[in-house]
Amino acid sequence: MLKGHLPQHMRMHKQDKPHGCAHCRSRFAQRSQLTVHQRIHSGAKPYRCEVCWKAFAHSTALKLHTRKHTGKKPFKCVLCSATFTQLPHLKKHMLCVHKSTKPYVCSYCKSFHQTKME
Repeated sequence: MLKGHLPQHMRMHKQDKPHGCAHCRSRFAQRSQLTVHQRIHSGAKPYRCEVCWKAFAHSTALKLHTRKHTGKKPFKCVLCSATFTQLPHLKKHMLCVHKSTKPYVCSYCKSFHQTKME
């Protein structure tokens, strides 16, 4: 993080949200967050897929969409060979397919868990 960006970043933690939307009551700590939010009201979709020309309001949505064309599946199940384009899909797989499997053990109390994050 750049030195000048720390005050902006700290606003998020202090609930200081000086940037208000003119269309609704939403408020934001950073101007960039307001700009992205305003696309909801304007319908602007500045990010376009170079393969199929589908447009998106957010760059992250375009990145996820692009995986459909590339076949990239960066999220892999540690219990089987299944791979997924998005983390929520992997989490759903873990709950549905491996719901009774708990391969992670707590080093303190020896309890078993399905994911490292539990």
